Amino acid sequence: DLHSTELTEMWLSDIAGQHPAWLQYEFDRVYKLHQMRVWNHNTLTEPVIGYGAREATIEYSADGANWTTLGTTHEFARGSGAAGYAYNTTVGFGGVAVKHVRLTISSNWGGLLPQYGLSEVRFLYIPVWAREPNPASGATDVDVDLVLSFRAGREGAEHNVDISTDEQVVIDGNAPVTTVTETSYSLSPLDVDSTYYWRVDEVNEAEIPATWQGDIWNFTTQESLVVDDFESYNEIPDGEEGSNLVYLTWIDGYEN
Repeated sequence: DLHSTELTEMWLSDIAGQHPAWLQYEFDRVYKLHQMRVWNHNTLTEPVIGYGAREATIEYSADGANWTTLGTTHEFARGSGAAGYAYNTTVGFGGVAVKHVRLTISSNWGGLLPQYGLSEVRFLYIPVWAREPNPASGATDVDVDLVLSFRAGREGAEHNVDISTDEQVVIDGNAPVTTVTETSYSLSPLDVDSTYYWRVDEVNEAEIPATWQGDIWNFTTQESLVVDDFESYNEIPDGEEGSNLVYLTWIDGYEN
């Protein structure tokens, strides 16, 4: 979490580029953002030239079309210009739902050149989705008598469990839904040699948004059932510990 003074490890706008400079981040999904941490530009010449971003406007969006400005203009602390530089600016997002973040930088710390730089920007989020499925996604040879379990997302009051052998049905949200308050769900005996797809959506009507759709997981059940494990039989006399005599379970038709 410490930055060097190597220019190749930082971002710097083009001196002939657009002003003010801007950066836009797009995440792989909508996150409930907690905060943003900023490591400013940090070359050895930073205390003199001051490329580091100073004033910036921060906007966020859940869909890339509708944008909201976060507060007013934000000031990013200046980089130290020394190796081992830790982040020194924290911006809170307050748990808003975000997929896109745009930083528009209007000034730098030196004021000498129309260039703006940063070392790193890191986003922290609140884990609101269900996670850590059991069985693990992709598991095979799963027992047909199964209890699904998972780790609940933070703030989840209820958990909507969707499961089907048709992945598209789960993707479309058309699978039968069972609402549970515990982080487990007991299934009736499943079919052998079948792949099941399941998803857990976390629900809390007191929060915005009220539902966080989970990832789709899958598992495949065992190929066959064991009728009787004949290798478990032994010759230990009846009445002794561990005795499991085959002729006390199976009748062979022989009569004395």
